[in-house]
Amino acid sequence: METFIKDEAFVLSRRFVGNSDVVITIYGQKLGIETVFIQNGQLIKNLPYVYFDRFTYIKAVFQKYREKRVYISEIDKVITFGLKVSESLESLSILTDISNMIYNYVLYPDKAIFNLYKKTLYYSIKTGQIHRYYLSFLVKFIYLLGVYDRKELDRYWDIFVSILKTPLREIKILNIDRSVEEKLSAKLIESINRWLG
Repeated sequence: METFIKDEAFVLSRRFVGNSDVVITIYGQKLGIETVFIQNGQLIKNLPYVYFDRFTYIKAVFQKYREKRVYISEIDKVITFGLKVSESLESLSILTDISNMIYNYVLYPDKAIFNLYKKTLYYSIKTGQIHRYYLSFLVKFIYLLGVYDRKELDRYWDIFVSILKTPLREIKILNIDRSVEEKLSAKLIESINRWLG
């Protein structure tokens, strides 16, 4: 039995299979994390499949067979952020870390986490304030997963709450010292690794 699902997704990874096929791992708003097989995806005649890589946004109809295999049936929209992300080694490194967190720690479809990832990618590229959006992502990600300890974050609790309450598009105007940003980011990563790692 097959199911058709119209969904938005981001490519988290891509692997070549043989001489012509491609397998991508996506994180979809409705599908969650899925592996998608693209027959002849390496062949240039099969655009846009050829340039599906990490940081590619896809709006498409996915075809799911017997709850196991997923294929792309129809593509509505493709936006690739990879070139913009890779303009800076620092932004590439940080956004790759975020992508890896999604891949490793999100086990189910979650609209809030999907939108957080989408907006973090968009605003961090648009504004160039990668560290501020990374911190914002960590705060909101930890909150959405429920893996934080107030006692552990007591020293930074006011900053944590203010970031949590601030919409992503306004995050850049928060007045947070860079050293505090770095310390809080390190504390949050440590928390994620302890709770989920």
